[in-house]
Amino acid sequence: ENELKYIYYIIPLITFSILHAYRPFYLGLIHDDWSIFVIPNQMTPKELLEYSISQFSDRPGIGLAYYTICFLWNGSIPILVFITSTFVAISAILLYLVLRKIEILLGNRSFSAEIATTTWIAFPWSLGYSVWNSGAVTLLCLILFLAHILMTFNYVEAGKKWYLTASIAFLCSSFLTYEAFYLGFIPVSALLIILYKQNRKNIERILITLTSSTLIQISVIVLSLQSTP
Repeated sequence: ENELKYIYYIIPLITFSILHAYRPFYLGLIHDDWSIFVIPNQMTPKELLEYSISQFSDRPGIGLAYYTICFLWNGSIPILVFITSTFVAISAILLYLVLRKIEILLGNRSFSAEIATTTWIAFPWSLGYSVWNSGAVTLLCLILFLAHILMTFNYVEAGKKWYLTASIAFLCSSFLTYEAFYLGFIPVSALLIILYKQNRKNIERILITLTSSTLIQISVIVLSLQSTP
């Protein structure tokens, strides 16, 4: 088992390398990559800023991400594909950390975190957010949501206020980036209640995060309704 564990650790890395190492030299632009990256890349900084604000007023997080990429990008297609593959890599790392944390809380070591992460990287549904450059950037909302989960786990476990602050900030940023994880904090809270049901102090912290997350969710929905182009 000690020999096998090292194989489990590197399987996600090998899978990602096989599926993404060649892409900057092979893949190109798809669908609205042209309107999101190529055309804005030709704009002046002022025009780019105005474009990003007007087009993504209801999703300022993704607008900021597109703006930053277009502002820094030199027009090279391989570099753009490399950037979007980086979003996939970061999200896979955070997914692994979340699943590994759950394994630890369950007192289980079955290498399911490595297997699940590898599956997430390799299966066909990944094409939508890895081959499609503008789609891959929307993984920022997943990255922020997974960071929220990690900070929530840390707050419930340790009770430090900065963990709670970070958890709230990441959740709010995820919601303002994309709507994929609206109400996603509810199953996370349910899982934590199951894991910590015997500890009153932990339950109180879970309720604090649940209440904070609910207020953030309501606020973001109201803001989105008012700012949708």
